[in-house]
Amino acid sequence: MLRWVRRTAAITLAAAVVACGHGDAVTSTGGDGAASPGSVAGPPPPGPPQTFGAEIAGIRPGADGQSLVASVDGLPVEGAEGACAVELGRNLDFEADRIYLTVTYVTHYPDGDPAFGGCETSTRDITVDLGGPLAGRHVLTQIPAGRWIPGADSQPYGRCEPPVCDPATGVAPLPVTCDDSTLADAARSRDVPRHAGLGNSHCELPWAVIDIDVGAGACPATGDGPNPCAGTNIRRTYWRADGYTWRQVGSSTGSGCGDIATIVPDFPRHLCEDMPPLP
Repeated sequence: MLRWVRRTAAITLAAAVVACGHGDAVTSTGGDGAASPGSVAGPPPPGPPQTFGAEIAGIRPGADGQSLVASVDGLPVEGAEGACAVELGRNLDFEADRIYLTVTYVTHYPDGDPAFGGCETSTRDITVDLGGPLAGRHVLTQIPAGRWIPGADSQPYGRCEPPVCDPATGVAPLPVTCDDSTLADAARSRDVPRHAGLGNSHCELPWAVIDIDVGAGACPATGDGPNPCAGTNIRRTYWRADGYTWRQVGSSTGSGCGDIATIVPDFPRHLCEDMPPLP
């Protein structure tokens, strides 16, 4: 599986070397720290190499149908050496229907300054050979995090973004209902223990309430008899439908609706007032 790289030291990747020209003339300092008018200071001396993740601004298919061209904004342009020089590289991984891509750059600029001091910057392209046909596969990136969908007739890839496109699936999301699994999926996607259980629930669009057995996650699943941690710590959670997803709007313990009325005055109390007390 691909190991994403962002602002962490790493092994230099094979890449095309690009660099930039110096910035405008600046005033340098002498050995005693005093300014020496009229002299020109170049970039700082090169520091140790550091590898960072670059933010991908665009993706398009290569002319051969077996490569991708990723565009990255704000990297030094070609032309100079020293602290302005960077190396471009990439991390690549595959699944049947998707490509995982990270573009990296190696810089000697002290402290990995993302602005590259006085270096001139520009958009840079890096061609990524896939070793086989694109075959309509989606591209997943970490910087920015998301999914890219192939365009029609060799056009550039487009970002898959809600509400038009669901990044988790790559297709247009369906509106949530009370009768499908979207509420349970939303509850399980929250920051709850892995083996947390779902209990009593009531739903009446656009509102829902569901009890989450947080305590059940305190014991590992063994398959031998009932979970001894189940039923010891339950949270009553409250939700509102937001187009294609459910958003949690509050939680409580105790009986009935807890204090949800003070948090979300519009929440319909008849969905929760008859629910049993929580342990």
